[in-house]
Amino acid sequence: MENIKDFIVLKEVEVMNTAKNLKESAKENVKEFFVDEEGDTNIIAIVLILIIVIGLAALFHDKIFALFNDLWDKVTGGSDNTAASGDNWQKGK
Repeated sequence: MENIKDFIVLKEVEVMNTAKNLKESAKENVKEFFVDEEGDTNIIAIVLILIIVIGLAALFHDKIFALFNDLWDKVTGGSDNTAASGDNWQKGK
């Protein structure tokens, strides 16, 4: 019975040491992530490009939707009765 208790205590110590090492490793990785400046200019460039694209999309959203609607009408054949044709298709006609 004493051997089992010793084994359990030994395993508990191993688990605690592993948890402590993982915590320290995670802490170091987080510090390194925030301190490391490699790629910093790329992030700024991407953010600026996203701001410009979102701004343009907001500015021209009506024209963009009209363009996509026109394209969709060309793809689907320009049918004004799309709901009825969809119903017929679902019924197998």
